[in-house]
Amino acid sequence: MPIEKSRYESAIEHLLLHGKQLDLIYNTVIDVLYMLDVEPGEKFKFTSVNRSFLQVTGLKEDQVIGKYVDEVIPPSR
Repeated sequence: MPIEKSRYESAIEHLLLHGKQLDLIYNTVIDVLYMLDVEPGEKFKFTSVNRSFLQVTGLKEDQVIGKYVDEVIPPSR
């Protein structure tokens, strides 16, 4: 007799599937996308960047993730 999935397990599977779909979109669009963590004192830290960001900047993920924006992107002149 098969064991029926709980609503909780079904919800988790649903979220994981949608997370994978969003990750696919995030990393295949040609637009530069990134996520920032906002810290006190108006400090912004990269938490995620997509492939387009890396291609446009020529940077590697470990040079960006966890770094503050002003450490990665020079101020405009």
